[in-house]
Amino acid sequence: LDDAGLDASVVQGLMAAVADHGELRTLSLRNSPAGGTAAARAIACALAAAPRLEDVDVTGTVSSIGAAHVCAGVAANGRGSLRRLKGVELGRGLVELGVGGAAVAALGNEALLPNLGNLATVDDADVARRSKLQLLANVAQIPFDAEELKELYRFFFCAKPPNDFDEVDAEGPRDITPDAPAREIAPAETTSLGGTAPRVDAFPRFAVKIRSDLAGRARETDPAKRSEALRKVLTSLRQLRYYGMQERGDWLTRRTLVVDDSETTRRLLRRSFENAGFLVDVARDGAEALQHMRRTPYDLVIMDLEMPVMDGLRSTAALREWERAAPAARPQRICAVSSGAEREEEAKAAGVDRFLAKPVSVPTLLEMSQKFSTAASEQLEQALATPRPPDGSVDSSSDGGAALRFEP
Repeated sequence: LDDAGLDASVVQGLMAAVADHGELRTLSLRNSPAGGTAAARAIACALAAAPRLEDVDVTGTVSSIGAAHVCAGVAANGRGSLRRLKGVELGRGLVELGVGGAAVAALGNEALLPNLGNLATVDDADVARRSKLQLLANVAQIPFDAEELKELYRFFFCAKPPNDFDEVDAEGPRDITPDAPAREIAPAETTSLGGTAPRVDAFPRFAVKIRSDLAGRARETDPAKRSEALRKVLTSLRQLRYYGMQERGDWLTRRTLVVDDSETTRRLLRRSFENAGFLVDVARDGAEALQHMRRTPYDLVIMDLEMPVMDGLRSTAALREWERAAPAARPQRICAVSSGAEREEEAKAAGVDRFLAKPVSVPTLLEMSQKFSTAASEQLEQALATPRPPDGSVDSSSDGGAALRFEP
């Protein structure tokens, strides 16, 4: 897949297939940097799971922080099948994960790879499960990245992150007196401290911890303590994101299609959904929308009914006819919007799933896209509550993760 310039969503979909492909031996994904850290997480998760992968090349695809994720995935695969790895310096990545020092950093990939099967002492029958737990432990050690924090905040809280998330390591030291007044909570921070956030609240244990860390930071005046709180938040969000890929097949960044002939409406909805962590495609009429919907599965399609060239009713009807002829296609979830409330029955007859009269409520649209469930929450609680083995390969930490121990 070299030189394809793939975006995050495409890379995530491909890596989901790699993770499930029991016989794949070689993966070359060069020069697709547009995927960013989201793509690197997917690559890491695939490398941790792939049972027979021997040769991987991600040159020009992952950044420095992305390389740390890839190393976390490689180090979590207890099978030790990987023999060649290009595009990341494994020694440096292992040091960032807290494994060894200068001696490890100086070793080349070819020297380190044969030893990685020793990272966790596991029984063959349980290697897949232990690799998953090891990956959750490894990602807790990855260095802080403000851009990743903002990306994951958008994904889980469906909101624009507070402006001061960039302050970690950016502020110089300052004197704090013992009786300094508590810092007032800025309006931008209240989204994560109150109200509902379905993608986080589906996991009560993590939701309490994340909100507690953010609330403590909001009142804190010491820069070092404020920075440490954000590091803890990022660790929790990282582990939740990896868990979603591992256990629920939730590999893809949420994606929506906005179909409207009004440029103002398209811009407004695009900005709102991007701030909520979505990838957003737009179409000016039903004909353009039909092309998008035939080639890309969306979490939600927002379809205006009154448009030139092809209106929303004809576009929806044509899509449903195409889906019936191609039963392997996942039905798109379409929400029709119209200035005429009386058009609801007509829209439902054409095949839309939901109908909203204008003006539409963005929070209502966002709520439609949520897919987290109570069952997923229970699975995570059970996975993280599983007792650690006595061999010392995984060590409990206050983050709900674990520290990696490895002597090459």
